Amino acid sequence: MSQEIEYEKRVLINEDQYQKILHFFLEKYPDHRSFEQKNYYFDTFSFDLKTRGIVFRLRKMEKEHPELTLKIKESNGDLEINQILTSEEEKNLLSKNEIPEGEIKNFLSHEDFLLPSLDLLGSLKTNRMEVRINDYLIVVDKNEYIDVCDYNLEIEANSIMRAESIILELCHSFGLEYKNDYSSKSNRLFKLLGIK
Repeated sequence: MSQEIEYEKRVLINEDQYQKILHFFLEKYPDHRSFEQKNYYFDTFSFDLKTRGIVFRLRKMEKEHPELTLKIKESNGDLEINQILTSEEEKNLLSKNEIPEGEIKNFLSHEDFLLPSLDLLGSLKTNRMEVRINDYLIVVDKNEYIDVCDYNLEIEANSIMRAESIILELCHSFGLEYKNDYSSKSNRLFKLLGIK
């Protein structure tokens, strides 16, 4: 179980830009990390978590234990509560919406959420390439969900200002336009499901 503040900035890119950026980092940083992950998102059908700035996610990656995460939107970053699950807890969550005991369940109970009303609303598959440089992480993602495939370049850093500084520098290097309103993967999925 762990808690951390995540500071990230991202830019959506098209497939050509994705291929160019991906190949640049693959060639320049042979010690990169590439993997596939699948995220499962839970909420009530009236999106009680989302309206309170909370994302509830199960992440599965090959050769790693499944991880449950609660992301709570804060002014500059997201507070993340992470919990490693056993295969039995994962199975019960996906088949019965049964939230395992631990800090995440305690937080939701404390916030007066009716836990039995949480349902699996959607999933998203990501092919991810990561490069760690000094105090920040560069992430290049290909995301597939419902009938959409999109791409993003993302920076995770130790402050929101640092993340924004690096993403602006990369946008300049790759000729990308940066807007400060790019939504997260969960928000893009929820928008397709009809949630603003």
